[in-house]
Amino acid sequence: MPPAPLLERGLLALHRRPLLVAVLVWTAIYALSGWFETRTLQMDYARLGIATEPWEIPTWQGTSALSSLMLVALVGWAEARWPLRWGQLRHHLAFHAGLSVAYCLLHVGGMVAMREAVYAWQGADYDFGEWRRELLYEYLKDARSYALLVVVFHYSRSLMRLAQGEARLLDEPDADAFPTAPDAALPATAPTDARLPRRFVVRKLGREFIVEAERIEAALASGNYANLHVEGAVYPLRSTLSQLEAQLDAERFLRVHRSAIVRIDAIASVAAGEGGEASVQLRSGLVVPCSRRYRSQLKDRIKG
Repeated sequence: MPPAPLLERGLLALHRRPLLVAVLVWTAIYALSGWFETRTLQMDYARLGIATEPWEIPTWQGTSALSSLMLVALVGWAEARWPLRWGQLRHHLAFHAGLSVAYCLLHVGGMVAMREAVYAWQGADYDFGEWRRELLYEYLKDARSYALLVVVFHYSRSLMRLAQGEARLLDEPDADAFPTAPDAALPATAPTDARLPRRFVVRKLGREFIVEAERIEAALASGNYANLHVEGAVYPLRSTLSQLEAQLDAERFLRVHRSAIVRIDAIASVAAGEGGEASVQLRSGLVVPCSRRYRSQLKDRIKG
């Protein structure tokens, strides 16, 4: 299927610079939305014969768009913290309902403050109107905007996981059941404790691959996932870092931060930081933080 590699490359290219891409995309979306809303309102006012200053309508729509743009990160955080999952949907929707009210208050407060500043600069007074009625009107719009943002974040993250692949434990590994992950160099050694999981299955764009546990270079916490870093690839595993730590071989893996686990023999160097903290650089080039709490354990394991 030709589209799959293209989709995968495109999504992974975006994943390499998520913050930059997010800022550019959301800025473009709200800039275009503000421009279209401005032109539409200008035409409506002209048709109705309502006189306004040339700067007023662009100010109204521009401040609304800018205030909304500043709240996108909040909604993204909320969707990651309380994702839309069937088993927890009712509970999580209650959180989102409350946050939609906070979203509206912040949006309206920021918008009104910016409008008052522009009007003062132009030597005029801005009148938002009767606050109770106007807030209800704004909430009806903002609740829809909030819900749309939550849905967009939910499905965009699903697309990213589709491209990255999502890992799960393989309870009873069968080496002949799946192809080996691309460019895999399987280690000769295995965990000494037979109860420890030796393999993970990664589902990626409709295919399943085997990832040996001992090829994991690091695991970093990300919301409700632990991201497995394997030879330049990142596979999200639906697990807490503490749960994953208990499932990895303690002789080969070490917790170095509340949000990070590393494989000992994948460490290239350790650089001291401030306050007893450190930075761990892996052979792959990935840099992982090491907190003061785990610094002495890391020293002992490296020396050993």
